[in-house]
Amino acid sequence: MPPNAPRRGPGRPTKYVKDAKGNDVIGLSSNARKNKAGEIVSYRYYATTNPKIRFGNDVEEAIAAFRRWESDNKQKTIEVQGKPIVLPDGVWTLKRPGDKTGIKISGEIKPIHDIPKSVFWRLVAEVFATEAGRKKAAKLTGIKMIRRIKDASAFPRVLSLLEIGRLHFGKRDNKGVLDGGQAGFDTKELRKAWLYWAEFVQAVGVANAEDVTRDMLVKYREFVAGLQDGKIAPRTVFNRYNQISAVINTAKDRRENHKQILDKLRDDFQVIVRKKRPKIAKPRPTPFDPEDFAAMLDITSDNPKWRAIVMLSLNCGLHPGECAGLTFEDFDLRKGHLWDNRNKTLCQRVSMLWPETVEALRAYLDEFKSTGSYLFLNRDGLRHNSDQFGKEFKRKVCKPAEIKRVTFEWFRDSGTNAASKRGVDTSKVQMWLGHDRGAEIQKYDEPHPIKTQAVVNAIYEEYMSHSA
Repeated sequence: MPPNAPRRGPGRPTKYVKDAKGNDVIGLSSNARKNKAGEIVSYRYYATTNPKIRFGNDVEEAIAAFRRWESDNKQKTIEVQGKPIVLPDGVWTLKRPGDKTGIKISGEIKPIHDIPKSVFWRLVAEVFATEAGRKKAAKLTGIKMIRRIKDASAFPRVLSLLEIGRLHFGKRDNKGVLDGGQAGFDTKELRKAWLYWAEFVQAVGVANAEDVTRDMLVKYREFVAGLQDGKIAPRTVFNRYNQISAVINTAKDRRENHKQILDKLRDDFQVIVRKKRPKIAKPRPTPFDPEDFAAMLDITSDNPKWRAIVMLSLNCGLHPGECAGLTFEDFDLRKGHLWDNRNKTLCQRVSMLWPETVEALRAYLDEFKSTGSYLFLNRDGLRHNSDQFGKEFKRKVCKPAEIKRVTFEWFRDSGTNAASKRGVDTSKVQMWLGHDRGAEIQKYDEPHPIKTQAVVNAIYEEYMSHSA
């Protein structure tokens, strides 16, 4: 090239083979083989920095062979300013004799194998930040391209777990929370979420995202399982794990240069922690006392809506959300039948209705003319939600009747317990509950309200006989 000729531009960026997750395999490239018609018939895979080294025609086998080749040669291919560079495998650190502040860099490098990757990359960035450091690194590694690197920011910086938390929760003084102090969070839930993240940081025992290993995630999972001697509620465990995932996803969206590290952390967390939640014993079913149910009927004698809800929920074993979702099409009051599809199991739930339940429903419908398809509507003329239903039950039924420590879900537990005490066939109880009994059983024993007669009779004997 003549001495005054213009310098060539950087050219097109290097393309690499992508793995099953869509991530670039730095250092592995491919070349398409075409027939005479110009159609691609196969690919050949080779090392980007040395095309003479080839890895066959199958992409998965090529990726595995490339990684074995790097391991056997004790080297690692990285990308700096769009160019692939091969560095000796292992880690590098700096000698800083007599330098306590760490500001001056001597430029001397030696390979060692006992420091984390995050420390390695920070030190490499510091070495490449000075011309003397780049010359020394080029000489030691034999890679002349290192001398031409001008921007040390091309190397990934350390991403601490504390910084990941701040990306999600905002720029607050969160250090006090990690130390057990107070922090100025806007809401109670936000502060609880930060405490979950601080708990995760302390459990894994490392400062940086890149240093989190699978064994550390197992340690965190076992830590959560051991909280409160195994009495922690399943929903609390679920919320804990959801908060950790949300924090990691926020960092992934805001730190593109750390995407690969955060993807690995998120995937490992999903596989090791979220999909293997600690098995926590569910609480035993809690039935009403017959006297409490009689008090509910007394207190709702002048409230047709809630009398109908109380009667129907015990008669048919309904959760609050299921009761709120009932429509007029689910009933045949003339025959005293309930036909309903349960959303949780996608199974048909059926039940006979007591004459008292039919009477309560008719009294409610005579007074309240619903304008929609749902049986029970709130004061705004809309369908109740589950939480709203449960809170109104406590406020309008339990509190006036002076009944404590009772929830709407107890209707279902009470009916199941009464039927079990009287030896009702389990298959009929499952039909009444809307449980999945298996495809074969449901094929030959189709649900029908008449088949639940023994279940509703047992519940009537347990609770309605005291109210008669």
